[in-house]
Amino acid sequence: MDRTGSGLRQRVSDFPPVFAAGLLRLKNHGQITLVVPPELAYGDKGFPPDVPPGATMIYQVRVSDLIDGSEIKGGTSGVAQKQNGRSAG
Repeated sequence: MDRTGSGLRQRVSDFPPVFAAGLLRLKNHGQITLVVPPELAYGDKGFPPDVPPGATMIYQVRVSDLIDGSEIKGGTSGVAQKQNGRSAG
């Protein structure tokens, strides 16, 4: 979910590379925990005030529905919900 509690609906290719790599391993209703090191997340700058510099990010991701790419103009798509994103650093 995003900050408002809504699911995210977008093409897998529109997610950051680390998310896309994780999502491509999932099937419908699959779940995965992504542990993203600082160099693949917000790095030494962080994202103040929410993410401190050098933070490792942990995301719980669940695919709620997959849609065939032929149904969506512009290519492959998937619907994913980010349930929780928190820093561990």
